[in-house]
Amino acid sequence: MLENEVLAQQATTNSKEQLALGDFHDVMMDSVIEGLDNYQSMADQVLNNEQVQKGFASLLLDLVYQAFQKHPSDKKDITS
Repeated sequence: MLENEVLAQQATTNSKEQLALGDFHDVMMDSVIEGLDNYQSMADQVLNNEQVQKGFASLLLDLVYQAFQKHPSDKKDITS
């Protein structure tokens, strides 16, 4: 949404309340639909192609592992 030139123009020349009355809602809904379409396409590729699935898993594993190393959750003793 931040790349939308119409919203950028409206935001710089109007109040937040006025921005909400302009194209904001339509741009938001378009973004949600586009995100859903992109997610559906990605999910279809991962579910239907073993090579894509392996590549996605490898990439995601790296990201998840790195995130947990930077911000470990509270360690709870699962043996008790």
